[in-house]
Amino acid sequence: MAKEAVADEATEEAPKKSGMMKNIVLGAGVVVLVIGGQIASPMIQKMINGEPPPAEAAPAADAPAVADTGKPAIYHSLYPPIVANFKGGKHFAKVAIDVVTRESSMEMKLKEHDSALRNSLILYFSDADYEKTKTREGIDELRAGALKEVQMLLTEMTGEPGVDQLYFTTFIVQ
Repeated sequence: MAKEAVADEATEEAPKKSGMMKNIVLGAGVVVLVIGGQIASPMIQKMINGEPPPAEAAPAADAPAVADTGKPAIYHSLYPPIVANFKGGKHFAKVAIDVVTRESSMEMKLKEHDSALRNSLILYFSDADYEKTKTREGIDELRAGALKEVQMLLTEMTGEPGVDQLYFTTFIVQ
């Protein structure tokens, strides 16, 4: 009789464990579906509604004004990223930069003068103070100064500033 009671308890635990495992798997599946839906929803909305127009960025305070011709923005990456030591030589930055122009002819000029632009930016960052990288305002000031540097060089080389905006797409400081 005791053996029958032990056997009955063993058969009751087996279904409970397999039922619990099914619930865990089902719960994990629901979580994956919910997260997948949240990720896919914006993509599906974009496909249905189309891409929104890009937001206009405010020009840097000290940057020379570039006429907005109503043409779409053309993004040009200065590749590879700029690597430069800050003033004092103890810290350095690796900065990936994209510039915005509205003229396809300027994109060709950016490619043509890439080496001069990179040199000018390396010198600019090498003269910058590491302390500026500790705040967002300081980084924005560096970005505005880099834009001004690019516009001055392009004006010297091509006769026009040609670049509306400059963005840091990667900014690593050590």
